[in-house]
Amino acid sequence: MSKVSEYIASLRNQHMHIVGLSGIEGYAVASFLVAHGIRNIVAHDFHSLEEFRREFTKLHLYLGRKQRKAALDQLATWPIQIRYQGEYLQGIESADLIYLSQNWFAHPCNEPLRPLVESGRVALSSLTKLYLQLAPCPVIGITGSLGKSTTTQMAAEILMTFFQLNGSGRRVEVGGNDRRSGQALAELESLQPHDVLVLEMSNRQLRLDPERSPHIGVLTNVLPNHLQEHDGFTGYREVKERIFRYQSEDDRSVFNADDPVSREIRSAYANRAFSFSCEQAVERGAYIFADRILITDPDTSDEPRSVMKTTDLRLAGRHNLSNLLAALTAAYVHVLPTNDERQWHLFCEAAQTVARRFAGLPGRMEHVPSGDGVLYYYDIKSTTPHGTLAALQTLVSLPKAPERFMLIAGGDDKGLAYDELAQAVIDHVSKVYLLPGAGSERLRSAILALQTGYPVTPVQSLQEAWQAVQTNKKAGDAIVLSPACPGFYSMYLAGTIGFKELVNGLPAG
Repeated sequence: MSKVSEYIASLRNQHMHIVGLSGIEGYAVASFLVAHGIRNIVAHDFHSLEEFRREFTKLHLYLGRKQRKAALDQLATWPIQIRYQGEYLQGIESADLIYLSQNWFAHPCNEPLRPLVESGRVALSSLTKLYLQLAPCPVIGITGSLGKSTTTQMAAEILMTFFQLNGSGRRVEVGGNDRRSGQALAELESLQPHDVLVLEMSNRQLRLDPERSPHIGVLTNVLPNHLQEHDGFTGYREVKERIFRYQSEDDRSVFNADDPVSREIRSAYANRAFSFSCEQAVERGAYIFADRILITDPDTSDEPRSVMKTTDLRLAGRHNLSNLLAALTAAYVHVLPTNDERQWHLFCEAAQTVARRFAGLPGRMEHVPSGDGVLYYYDIKSTTPHGTLAALQTLVSLPKAPERFMLIAGGDDKGLAYDELAQAVIDHVSKVYLLPGAGSERLRSAILALQTGYPVTPVQSLQEAWQAVQTNKKAGDAIVLSPACPGFYSMYLAGTIGFKELVNGLPAG
């Protein structure tokens, strides 16, 4: 009997509740259980029925518009109870098992859940816990403050390409915090022991202790983020480190040797750790020497071996080189090419192929083509000062850097420091347009503290910012939407014309 079958059998007499049905995680869990014949489910969502349909349509963008409508129509036929606004959380105290979405604690209406969660009176589960509990194959889990999405996708694509090249027929599935391609819960039962599941794991997914670790855990970096949710940086770091907590001696971990916190955490896992670095040679892992990316592994070769040139990477920016090294190391650790030269060359070919074709993820320094001679970049995913700083550093490092930069930013406040970003803005950005928000004010104050009179322009909407940059732009400029703050999408873009649509609406030539 498979792990999935055993798990489903264990649920037959349990009273289950799912919190957050309209979201990616709640819907994935509910779909999985219903597809396996589970009926004793109560699903909760704090939206009204009409709001639920709108929210579902907005969130599940991995489905086409017709697919989203079909999914909503099918959901309405499920033989489960659904409690919307007005009945939300009714009866949940009688549950035997509660499935929580990763951001359950961020909503004030979920305060009644806290006593249940903190007392341990009710068994808790989550999408992440199900993946780690039920996958019949090795799991690669990737977390970090920055770069985890790109690293996850790169690692998965390197492995997919390698398995295609060597004709092994092994499958790669991707899930977790990744929202672009849906979830892989439905695929678990068909996976084989020689396949692999690659999970992007957020701090919020690790906060609800999954009680298991991936077979290969990857930490891209640990930078200040989500501090209010974790009572400061120490709590945030502890949650990130949780990805390694349950690893056995047969499992492996991958760390960023260029990140001070990652190096500290690595010391506890040194006996089974790999590293990656843009700045120095590592004892075991991937690093850069001159213009080459090398892998060193004393277990398989006496000397470091060259994988590719750094210039093979299509994406610009040092942070993307770091992401590639992390992905390359994770993929290498999984397949562990030995002295079989054919397999090694196929692995290098796979890595080179992915590096050359990978154009980045939507919303991460995404170049939006236009016909007006201006470069437009959509970097909506950069919701921290470090993220926007990396975006600016990438543009400055381009062989043909834009003549001027204009930045659209702003949003809510995570309590992070803006000093380093403020200096980069002063050094490289000609104008900043800030939308309203507590984070916007902190960024504005940080900039003006360094240079009084710097041109920071407050605007009330994206449309107002757009009109301002269109008035001031000239050929050769770069206009970058990179929030540096959380909440930009929900505060300014939901239900309105977006940045990409505005660029696409420009007259050609």
